[in-house]
Amino acid sequence: MERIFAILLLFISSTLLGQIDSKKYYDESIKLTDSKEYQQALTSINSALLSDSLNRSYLLQKIKILFFINKCNDAMNNLDLIIEHVDATIQDDIMANFCDINDCLGKQEEATRLLEKYIIHKQFQSNEMILYLAIRLCNNKKYDEGISYYKQYIKLKPDDIYAIIDFSRIIYAYQGSENGINEIKNSLQNNPNNLELLNCLVAFYNYNKDNEKAIEVQNQIIQLNYTVENIKLRAVLFSQIGKQDKEYEDLNRIIEIDKCNIEYYSKILQYEFDNKMYEKVVENSFKVIECNKDFEHSILDGLYTSLFFLNEPIKGELYLDKKIALNPTTFNPYYLKSTILLKNNQLENVMKYLDLCLKASDLESSNLINVSFLKLSYYLLSEDYEGFKNYFNSVQVKSLDTNLNFTFSESEENNKSDFTIDFDKNTGIINSTLIIPTKILKLLMSTYGLKIK
Repeated sequence: MERIFAILLLFISSTLLGQIDSKKYYDESIKLTDSKEYQQALTSINSALLSDSLNRSYLLQKIKILFFINKCNDAMNNLDLIIEHVDATIQDDIMANFCDINDCLGKQEEATRLLEKYIIHKQFQSNEMILYLAIRLCNNKKYDEGISYYKQYIKLKPDDIYAIIDFSRIIYAYQGSENGINEIKNSLQNNPNNLELLNCLVAFYNYNKDNEKAIEVQNQIIQLNYTVENIKLRAVLFSQIGKQDKEYEDLNRIIEIDKCNIEYYSKILQYEFDNKMYEKVVENSFKVIECNKDFEHSILDGLYTSLFFLNEPIKGELYLDKKIALNPTTFNPYYLKSTILLKNNQLENVMKYLDLCLKASDLESSNLINVSFLKLSYYLLSEDYEGFKNYFNSVQVKSLDTNLNFTFSESEENNKSDFTIDFDKNTGIINSTLIIPTKILKLLMSTYGLKIK
């Protein structure tokens, strides 16, 4: 008797150990599947099945892996094994796997037809199977049937917001935007502050280009959930209807929350510069630098230009020189540096910067005229009249008096040309003028043979 008891105890112990090991392999297989290591996951679940070959959960895990690696016939064989030897009653998980595997085998319509019979005969345990059928029918472009099952499901599960949204999108696409919008509105009567439904309604209005209504709904969303993402969307909507001032207000709201977001600071600075808000440009540029000095290079152009417009030339030159130290490939910094040097009568490096202007990646034909004007100014200011004549002839300038950048002085006391810059804050225009004494003009014509109309 003692021996029989010992053998029985040994049998129970080995069985329990086998179950513990198989559970370990099963858990390991799930983790490997989640990380998409399917071959290792299949090896682990096969190890679990060695000691528990008809475990329903283990077989379903194996079916899942086989489906993922596209071994659909093997997956169906294992599903048949469950139905024949484990659980003859078709349950929701078996039906769902049956449909997925048949899709893989190219038998999608057959699977959908059997699923519909399963629903009609009320064999399902979960209402989600009705939704599953509705989705399949719509994916197969059987919209009328799919919509019918969507309605049936939503009637049973009126709180399934995501199903309502998917259903509304199908109605929007299949039955027209007005019907889709009405579906969302009807659902909002029962869930007036549901953010998912409100977001869907905004998307519908936006897609219809009815951005005024979209903004009204977005205002409600922001009242319920004051976040960067929600404010950002309203800013985009304002931009789409040309309300840049409202977009600017929202960008500032974003910065109040996300204080060092360079993307939004850049948009703010661009708006301020375009609208000649130079004080704000300077203020916000320094905030950007305070947030992260690495961003300084991206805002230098607006900063130094604004400082010049605000009549702060020393600071302006400081940040202009910082920009030039970065070896930019653009036209404006070199052009502005040249004009500043001419104004200060610091002529040594003028031609170097003007040559860099001509190598700029954004050089336009109109820029060539401006560069020519500065080169002519350089020759007159340096009193290189021979150089002036040669360059004047090379660029085929015929007249000076029609060019607003040149003015003439009749004063007998004035023997030298003068260069001035006017940073017009009100217009946002930089006006450069070369004042030429008439006596120098006469000298050019009489002594150097220059022909000027």
